[in-house]
Amino acid sequence: MFKMMSKTSRLLAISAVMCLAFAGAAQADLLLGWDFTAAGAPASTTGNVVSVNSTTNDTAIQTAPITRGPGAATAVNTFLDLNQGWGAMDGRRRFTSANLAAAKTAGAYFQWVVAPVSGNIMSLDSLDVVTYQSNVPNVNAGFIEIEYSLDNFVTAGTTVGTINPVSNMWIGQNTNFSLAGFANLQNTTSTVTFRSYGYGFPDYHNVGLGQITGNNTDVGVNGTVIPEPATLGLMAIGGLMMLSRKR
Repeated sequence: MFKMMSKTSRLLAISAVMCLAFAGAAQADLLLGWDFTAAGAPASTTGNVVSVNSTTNDTAIQTAPITRGPGAATAVNTFLDLNQGWGAMDGRRRFTSANLAAAKTAGAYFQWVVAPVSGNIMSLDSLDVVTYQSNVPNVNAGFIEIEYSLDNFVTAGTTVGTINPVSNMWIGQNTNFSLAGFANLQNTTSTVTFRSYGYGFPDYHNVGLGQITGNNTDVGVNGTVIPEPATLGLMAIGGLMMLSRKR
């Protein structure tokens, strides 16, 4: 039956089969992740490391750093790796704004970007974020809010969720946020920018991302990525040409 089909029909058939194959095989996995300890943090609590490149990324997802907003980048902030094997992106004394609006005005955030390599479509399933704070008698004092944007926050971002209380005494805790319910994060070729804003913390202690002992993913974006239909079409054309040559 396949031999009786026209070249165009065979191309469409191959494309359809490939689309079904990729869709059926796709399952949520770690697309982009940052392990601050594995990234090679300096064994020091001083300095000003302003960005950390991703340590894990799917080959169809662009490598990207976590960076500091202007209100979280001063000499007292550091990316650190203590003797215990902890790694963190710290925002010491910079997440003290009274509320979220003030934190946005101050630029008190960390930021990371997730984007597919050209020719691919991604769907984001969930976000894992490890957070910590230290020396806080009242662990309910501060908040970390996660938002995302498809226009680099030119317009207001969309709230993913809020972390409160934030784990204290340097322990670090992981919070998992589902992204499956956000329609514009599914089957997209867009660049997605995430920000974690910090506010309401006292000004004498450390607070930030990471801090679980050992090599662990401190920030991770999970989802699926498959080739775009146009890419599958080109692959199908290649397959059709190979079939033609065998005749």
